[in-house]
Amino acid sequence: MDALTQYLLWSAFITTLTIVFLRGRSTRELTLPPGPRSLPLLGNLLELGQNPHRSLARLARTHGPVMSLKLGSIHTVVISSPSSAKELLKTKEHSISGRQVPQAIQASGHHQVSVVWLSRNQSWRYLHTLMKTHLFNAQSLNATQLLRRRKVQELVAYIKGKEEAVHIARAAFCTVLNLISTTFLSIDIADLQSESTQELKEVMQGIMEEAGKPNISDYFTFIAPIDLQGRGRRFTAHFNKLYDFFDQMIENRLADTTGEGRRTNPDILDVLLQLSREDNSKLTRRTIKSFLLDAFVAGSETSSTTLEWAMAELLRRPELMKRAREEIITVVGFEREIEESDILKLPLLQAILKETLRLHPPAPLLLPHKAEVSSRGKHGDKWLLGPEEHSGAGKCVGDRSR
Repeated sequence: MDALTQYLLWSAFITTLTIVFLRGRSTRELTLPPGPRSLPLLGNLLELGQNPHRSLARLARTHGPVMSLKLGSIHTVVISSPSSAKELLKTKEHSISGRQVPQAIQASGHHQVSVVWLSRNQSWRYLHTLMKTHLFNAQSLNATQLLRRRKVQELVAYIKGKEEAVHIARAAFCTVLNLISTTFLSIDIADLQSESTQELKEVMQGIMEEAGKPNISDYFTFIAPIDLQGRGRRFTAHFNKLYDFFDQMIENRLADTTGEGRRTNPDILDVLLQLSREDNSKLTRRTIKSFLLDAFVAGSETSSTTLEWAMAELLRRPELMKRAREEIITVVGFEREIEESDILKLPLLQAILKETLRLHPPAPLLLPHKAEVSSRGKHGDKWLLGPEEHSGAGKCVGDRSR
């Protein structure tokens, strides 16, 4: 790129920033909650830091549970108390039914058919009803209970057989990934015994890593088409690899006209393909692939991350691990394996998981909503977990009711 081209690009960039700044001054008449003072152009971006959820909690102590921030060119309202979140998400849901879709997701086109990113339109309602009716109901969960048990047994056998240090994150990721792939596709796609990372695992981990990085195009939307950081290109490449994999699985399933690969218990792909035959105009192949992508990416990384942090907290607190072991021995004993039904009888174990999710949430911020209409409400300064109520809010102490 020659000097003249660089000069013209930077001139256009600076000119656009100036225009946005001047236009932003005209939006001050918006009725927004109070919030910290913002810098020109950048707004409050520098206040987010490396851990945005902790920074937002700190700001909420000063500015209240409902506050407004200026993130680049985007006006953002942050809700950080249970009562305010309940009021907004339940009683005023219609006013925030839109989605603020990240630039990288828009570049891939995934948001056009994803139930995660669709606004509350007719397509979203159809997919949401489909999931509740055919996929994620009590009957489906009960039908996969034996599968979940088998995958946990494989994980325990792998750890016992190693007789050396175990990479908990990798083992948990493989287990959860295989649980999802077997439930949806009736195959295992990860190998606990292999140290090499398969391409599909690398793709999903790449998506999660990219999703965790800030993207300047999300805060300065006027430069989104340029894709300065290449996030859109990388997301699209990752998504296309997953789409190719799901395409191959669908082709294999459709090509099985002899019935040799037919399962006694249909998996989720079977259910989706059957529904697409009944109403092909609504449930297309593209929608099926998008649904599979959402399930694989969201389910595998969050579950394995929570398990890894729970183990880390227990290793830091040996006395808590001892109490947890004693509880399991008392309830389950040594003669049988722990069952899912035992969880209700293990309050300390439940408390440890809740504390882990509080301290190390895999997704600390909800997916951003977009306000379609103006909304007003009442709110007060309240804490979900404040130092005036509990000591050691930054520590995992297990059952806080003690």
